[in-house]
Amino acid sequence: MKFILQLGKGVCSLLFVCAVALLCWQVQTLWPSVFYLCMSTITFMWFWHDKRAAQRQRPRTPERDLLIWSLFGGWLGALAAQTWLRHKSQKRAFIIKLWVTILVHCWMFIIVAVQLILSSDGLW
Repeated sequence: MKFILQLGKGVCSLLFVCAVALLCWQVQTLWPSVFYLCMSTITFMWFWHDKRAAQRQRPRTPERDLLIWSLFGGWLGALAAQTWLRHKSQKRAFIIKLWVTILVHCWMFIIVAVQLILSSDGLW
């Protein structure tokens, strides 16, 4: 089961990175890449901060805040933090909520990307 989850994370991440690269190429701007890099870095840092707080018995970052950062573009950083920091990787309720935010975000990305591509003078 763990292998399938890791494989799913990798495949989703790779497909999404390819989709962002295609969007950047199609609309001839790097802003989507810069946006996702920044949001993922910020989200990863929030997960890291929460992990340290948990280890030191300090006030924690609410799960709601972690999920909001993930929803607004930082989900790649959230998946990286789950994998590398092993933070929030055993809590099934959080994992389900995170995947729901990932699906919602990807759905929103598809809508925006299609609109950008259709409004550009690109191949589509």
